[in-house]
Amino acid sequence: MQIQLGGMGQDEIPLEDRKTIWRLKYASFSFKRCSQCCDYLLQKQIKLGHPLNAPLTTAAQVYYARPFLKNYGMDKLNETQFVPANKLPIHQKILDARNKVAAHVDATNDQWWENEPQLIVYLFRDGQKNCVRSSEVTPGPSFIREIRGLSRFLETETKKCVNEWIDKWSLALPDDKKQYRVSIKADGPGLILDPLAPDFDE
Repeated sequence: MQIQLGGMGQDEIPLEDRKTIWRLKYASFSFKRCSQCCDYLLQKQIKLGHPLNAPLTTAAQVYYARPFLKNYGMDKLNETQFVPANKLPIHQKILDARNKVAAHVDATNDQWWENEPQLIVYLFRDGQKNCVRSSEVTPGPSFIREIRGLSRFLETETKKCVNEWIDKWSLALPDDKKQYRVSIKADGPGLILDPLAPDFDE
């Protein structure tokens, strides 16, 4: 059940500012998830061939990239504002990995990680049976460490901006200790009381 309220100060928060906090928190949460994937890969030394290698590597790249890509209802994160100039090459490499390997397929590109194709399809004969198999190449630990380092930095930077936003709008927020959903719709109230809000992990 959601209860829409008015006259509690939330309407003083302009739509663009509500979109800003939504975008910043979305980014911070995504970078945290990216770091968690990388931490698990590195701490458990999960290598190519392990059943969790490809899923966690894919998840790390997707989580990192999504704040910088097109979103419906809000603008993407400004990379020139948050990514240091000396980190832009690795930042772009991660986005390329997401766009051309992890989330999509570039079947014409036969050189990705260490001059290996991203996906190899094999045809062979096993006795009397014709077979088709595939092999997937994923980035190694050094690239995962680069993703983790940059995602940790960006999580810290976006959290700073979240705190600045809270300081700016602290007087306009309800003080009844209830949980309100931030709305980024142009019409309707800016905050929606949500008594069934889930537990939070951050």
